[in-house]
Amino acid sequence: MVAKAQKSEEWTRFVWRGTKSGTSRLKRHLRRKGPISQIIYPPSMATAVEASIPPQVENLAPHAKPQELSFPLPKALHTTAHIHLTLLGTCATVFLATSTPGDSAGSVKPMGSFVYAMPDRTNPRNTISTTLYNLPGSVEYTIRIAKILARRMTVPVYVGCSIDPTALGLLVEEEMEGLTKIVEVIMQRWEQSRK
Repeated sequence: MVAKAQKSEEWTRFVWRGTKSGTSRLKRHLRRKGPISQIIYPPSMATAVEASIPPQVENLAPHAKPQELSFPLPKALHTTAHIHLTLLGTCATVFLATSTPGDSAGSVKPMGSFVYAMPDRTNPRNTISTTLYNLPGSVEYTIRIAKILARRMTVPVYVGCSIDPTALGLLVEEEMEGLTKIVEVIMQRWEQSRK
């Protein structure tokens, strides 16, 4: 490697720097009127570098745009449910949150729990789920929604949810009606996307 670099340096010194031997060598080739391709050119470093650069990937817009939905939760006074829904051919991603009129726009809320659920191929009534991120107040609600959606959609589902029914002060009936409404809205969008 070192010998190659030294030869390359010598060649540039004698031929390309305009030294007497370099110009005379070029003149000799021109006098013979031989093909110019016989002139010894320096090794091209650019071709070696260009060959190692992979081709650039074209930036494409995502083929599925997320849908953002919001609606008032039934029987929960002044509470709005927000759904960020991305439906793909092989899976669905759902993020759930709530807001109340007293929430300030600049306040930071926790993201909640994140659960992956998939239908069981051996038993269609069963679903398999795993908690990827656990926040104690919202994990049970998130698991419940993820399992329902995976069973009804028959595809894997990622669900992120920051809804904490006990913190909202919801009764069991109110919590179940809210869960039913959320699942109905998501399933309507899922069925529309399948048509």
